[in-house]
Amino acid sequence: MTSSNPATSFGTITAFGSVFVNGVEFSTSGATIVLDGNPAAESNLRVAWWSRVNGSRSGSSGSATRIEVDDA
Repeated sequence: MTSSNPATSFGTITAFGSVFVNGVEFSTSGATIVLDGNPAAESNLRVAWWSRVNGSRSGSSGSATRIEVDDA
């Protein structure tokens, strides 16, 4: 059994189907998403935007609890 470790990842969003940052696929189910300091939906996010993802990670997959993005 592989355990998840608390994680914070910084990087650009590279894909969806979850959110992919730095080669890690973070599940967004139940995650709080913040865009420019305001609550947002995953559909508001765009590939290439710089993000900060808080959650847990095990290898190349994880679960996001909070995703912060600044589109500037």
